[in-house]
Amino acid sequence: ISGTTAIGGNTLINAQLAVNSTTINSVNKLEVHGQARINGKMMIGDSAISNVPNAAVQLHIKNAGQAGIRLEDSDSSNLAFDLISDEGVGFVIKETVGGDSGDDIRLTIAESTGNATFSGTVTATRFNADNNISYYAKDNSGTSRRLIRYGTDDNTYIGDGIGELYFQTSAGQKQVFHEGHLPTLSELGAAPSSVI
Repeated sequence: ISGTTAIGGNTLINAQLAVNSTTINSVNKLEVHGQARINGKMMIGDSAISNVPNAAVQLHIKNAGQAGIRLEDSDSSNLAFDLISDEGVGFVIKETVGGDSGDDIRLTIAESTGNATFSGTVTATRFNADNNISYYAKDNSGTSRRLIRYGTDDNTYIGDGIGELYFQTSAGQKQVFHEGHLPTLSELGAAPSSVI
């Protein structure tokens, strides 16, 4: 077909189709060489052919098992990340090609709870929270312990009243509180100079 051709009615093509090309790769049912534009919505995946894209989105990927998109930079030895939706797990960002060896899950946002788990160090220059939001870390038994909280009373709370509270300085650790109060000498087990 060349030039401008108007085709009315349903058109079924039971073969491969290449646009703007004189050849086609045998693995492809459709190839478009050059810029492509879809004015509307698109659905991808192995879901029933009767499924339609959700009204709120323009690209809808629906698949048995996990649904994913791969973003890959083909420079040098390549670098790729997969964005994955997996029922029973949640939303996952996985480094799959390049970087270090093997696949690495970099971020998981858990289904239902929304808890976010990062596999590496989270670096930020600013940390914002609404009133009465607390930040926690797990102790060596796996129990969550409050690190810091800014309360609705405009007070800042550090620690959760269990264990000791230290400041780390270049000279070493400085104990501040012992189980919610200033440590006594017997609790401190050291000279008073070790208390700030």
